[in-house]
Amino acid sequence: SLRIDGRVQASNTGDMPTQVLISQLPLLLHHGPVRNVLIVGLGSGVTAGSATVHPGVHVDAVEISPEVVECARRFYSDVNLNVCDRPEARVLVEDARSHIAFTDRKYEVICAEPSHVFISGMGDLFTKEYYELCRARLAPGGPMSQWVQAYWHTPDDIRTIIATFTGVFPQTWMWEVAPGADYLLVGATSGIDVKGVPSKWTGPVAEEMARIRFMRPAQLFAGY
Repeated sequence: SLRIDGRVQASNTGDMPTQVLISQLPLLLHHGPVRNVLIVGLGSGVTAGSATVHPGVHVDAVEISPEVVECARRFYSDVNLNVCDRPEARVLVEDARSHIAFTDRKYEVICAEPSHVFISGMGDLFTKEYYELCRARLAPGGPMSQWVQAYWHTPDDIRTIIATFTGVFPQTWMWEVAPGADYLLVGATSGIDVKGVPSKWTGPVAEEMARIRFMRPAQLFAGY
């Protein structure tokens, strides 16, 4: 387990389904080809590594703490597909909000996995202004995924997070990964491609989903 400020942020056991699905959901549901993916927060690197199994995808993973990058490289390379040293990925040690505000790159998919909103420094990654910046960096039709932790949050906290996200992404879908614990929001500007999921569920993508015991698309939609 990776602990930051005393709080578990990633692991190579029970957190694996959430870490994989944060990137796989928006990639599988995207209407068209995906070239550039932005990951907000590296953690174990599993989310970033998982995105690279899709052909032609390049990943930018933005992480504010160099210690987390070193941890992902040293202790999680077996589960993150060695993402810190792959040509398909670029790890940027900087503030994610600043990167999103000033980069001129467009991303077909953005995946956000910050910690709980009440953790110091996290509040800026749950605001309307931040989500508007993300939407401006999305290529047309691109979806954004957002990890929402139900534990240690009150129902009003969760309602506020969802209301803020849907205020910027009116077309939003929600998945339950771990009942009472982990939820994922997927917001898009022009819908999602449900019918295209089976055609993408092949080769390395199917192998990636199988390692979290998702053997067929029906299992994915069971959590909707």
